[in-house]
Amino acid sequence: MHKLKFFVSFLAILSFMTVASDAYVETEFQKGQGLLRSIGGKCFVYTPAHVVAKAHDIFVNTRFEKDLWGELITTYPQDLALIKLADEKSSACSESSWRDGGNRVNAILDVITSGQLQFRHKNGRIEVFDIEITNKALHSTFDLKMKRTDKNFEKGMSGSIITIGDYPIGMLLSVEGVLGTALRIDTMTDVTKSVVMNYATEKEKIELGFYNQSITSDEQVATVAQTQTKPINATPTTSSEAKSEQVFKGQISQGETKEFKILARGNTAYRLTNISHAGSVDLNIYLNDAGDKQLFKNIGWKTDSNEK
Repeated sequence: MHKLKFFVSFLAILSFMTVASDAYVETEFQKGQGLLRSIGGKCFVYTPAHVVAKAHDIFVNTRFEKDLWGELITTYPQDLALIKLADEKSSACSESSWRDGGNRVNAILDVITSGQLQFRHKNGRIEVFDIEITNKALHSTFDLKMKRTDKNFEKGMSGSIITIGDYPIGMLLSVEGVLGTALRIDTMTDVTKSVVMNYATEKEKIELGFYNQSITSDEQVATVAQTQTKPINATPTTSSEAKSEQVFKGQISQGETKEFKILARGNTAYRLTNISHAGSVDLNIYLNDAGDKQLFKNIGWKTDSNEK
């Protein structure tokens, strides 16, 4: 009897939120705020590019870490800069407000017009300002103003996090009069993807959708020696609606066990098909989470030669 093992790993994204601006950013010329993000075990800071422009030294204060040295990685035309903190201080990201890359920002902005601006002073004191959201530009920025007429934007607020409840939706870039402009979190995610890929782990890349539900090249095609008998090929069904296919190719003989793995995203449906082959095959299917904990198994599912 032929036996195949089939693995699907669903990766859960966990977040821990704070309700304040993550970091205070200071250079010899400017001061501002920053949003922390952990990537590949390193701690990064998003901040407006004008806060760190022409600076020789960048220092970052977080709740638990003070005067951290930051290295400017790159800047973007959206007045956005990405800073990497000293490697030994990656723990500074333990209270990052980063959450799922802003996947819910579009839906939130469609229906909500008020939120909060989270402002962190250098000494760690937090101020929260109620704001109104106006002039929502599609997939880029939105404007905001203070709800209270006796409150004004202050120097050093650039980079403050804009939240709806405890969900971050944007970062304040600039102020003109009583009106501020914020860059959306989902836009920040999109424009920084190429840099993030250089630091992210394989697991993080999968969570971020870099592979588009595909698998790595060394897992994509498995080949068994041609001397074996009763060849078996297993491929997913073809569909005009399918965005991508994951194909396993190879040969297997009686009594042999072969393993195939798919790294998948949660709540994704899969359909398994096979082409015509001699004999029958036992399929053992396991669903594991990101920590390799088994969520489900189906042992001894038997397929006949022409079964789909």
